[in-house]
Amino acid sequence: MKHKNLVLHTVLFSTSCFFLMWFVAWVIRFPIPRALFAILVTVICLGAEIFAGYFALRQLWRWSGRATQQIRREQAMSPVPIVAERGADLEVRR
Repeated sequence: MKHKNLVLHTVLFSTSCFFLMWFVAWVIRFPIPRALFAILVTVICLGAEIFAGYFALRQLWRWSGRATQQIRREQAMSPVPIVAERGADLEVRR
């Protein structure tokens, strides 16, 4: 069964590659399809750049969130003096 799947996979991959090669060869011959093909490739590259930028910014957002949590945790653990007024004298509690 795995052998049949591998053969079918290879046939579909080869057919796809040959079709894409034929399409690119056909597109290069004519000026209007060549321009449309160039626009398509540009749009695909722009989409990939936006996609990569999204993941980079998302990771930076996560790292800054972790850094913020770490800073807030350290601030919560540090002793902060509390000043309370009792009558005329001031008392500092820790």
